[in-house]
Amino acid sequence: MTHSAPRTKTIQGSEDVIDTALRFLSRARTRIDICTKTLSPTDSDAMEMFVRPLLEAKQRGARLRLIGNVTKTDLGVLDRLVRESELRHLGTVNSYFGVSDTEFLGVPGTGDLI
Repeated sequence: MTHSAPRTKTIQGSEDVIDTALRFLSRARTRIDICTKTLSPTDSDAMEMFVRPLLEAKQRGARLRLIGNVTKTDLGVLDRLVRESELRHLGTVNSYFGVSDTEFLGVPGTGDLI
């Protein structure tokens, strides 16, 4: 088996960050662990953009674990995710990160990403 050397890449601009996050979700095979400030982006299209690949990963057999600040505004997305993932509330989250079976994705800051 060939292993490539670990690499770190810095991405700038919301479009590149979103594209990278979606690739991260689509490549996960066995697990996705995400810590996020919000589970519901303010834009419903953005919410669907991130929820769909999470549910597709679940269909591929990946285990989903999400931790974040759960609020009343998250109720719309929670009913979809609570059946398919382990979901935990943590009141203070100020950055976003995820770990899959092969990758780590970190997004510092306080923007509205899942």
